Amino acid sequence: MFILALILSKTSVSDSIMGNAIIGISAFAIAFGGLITSRKLEVKGILCGAIQGILYMVLLYFISSIASGTFALKVEGIVMILVGIIAGSVGGIIGANLK
Repeated sequence: MFILALILSKTSVSDSIMGNAIIGISAFAIAFGGLITSRKLEVKGILCGAIQGILYMVLLYFISSIASGTFALKVEGIVMILVGIIAGSVGGIIGANLK
């Protein structure tokens, strides 16, 4: 996220890519977290990854809601939550199957 902020502030890249970039970066981070978690536990990768994704997205939702002052859940928020659960599950599956 820090690198994205630097790119957006130092170049003439459009701010319209910010939403997609945030979803992509978050999905990668959640998948990696699910991979690490399920690799350490070595069981139930899909469940560990999904829980990792849910926890990450709930934390991100509360932080962004506090920062913005509104606790409304919009379509973008629902998409982010679903992407987080799916990315965490995929990362968890990969992590559980790595030997």
